[in-house]
Amino acid sequence: MQRLCAGLVAAALLNNATPPARGEEANCGFRAWLTDTDPAGTYIRDQPSTTSRIVATLKRPAEPYAMGVFVTGYRNGWLRIGLAAPSNGPPVFDGEGWMASRLAAVTTRDFETPPRLYVQPSTASRVAAELPSGVNVTIIGFACGFARVRHQGREGWLRAGHMRQ
Repeated sequence: MQRLCAGLVAAALLNNATPPARGEEANCGFRAWLTDTDPAGTYIRDQPSTTSRIVATLKRPAEPYAMGVFVTGYRNGWLRIGLAAPSNGPPVFDGEGWMASRLAAVTTRDFETPPRLYVQPSTASRVAAELPSGVNVTIIGFACGFARVRHQGREGWLRAGHMRQ
């Protein structure tokens, strides 16, 4: 599954994939980190809604950014995940579920060029800003090969190659 998703991300990067329309799902993935500070943990739900059934609760790790999730889609402020595992252990969730996107982040990294935020999810798009490597950015959207992110008031599309996996 992860190899297939990685292949889809690579294909999307090569083909400058068109993003899904607002509210639609994107179907490829990347690794993100939980940022939820709620001691009760992060709820994983069966649908992208606060009223849907909770299928799992991810316990808050002792160390920040120690719990990773594999993001496989996005819909209206919710991330679809297919796996959750601490950085030093086996998976604690291996299924499909949804979590609020504001509770996850990715870390930028240099990849041939500084991490760039694009106006649209395409490297042919205008560059809105450059970010330093190693900063955590909040995920607010998703398109194959890109995550829409926010950092210090700036928003844009970050290419998957500039996310630390």
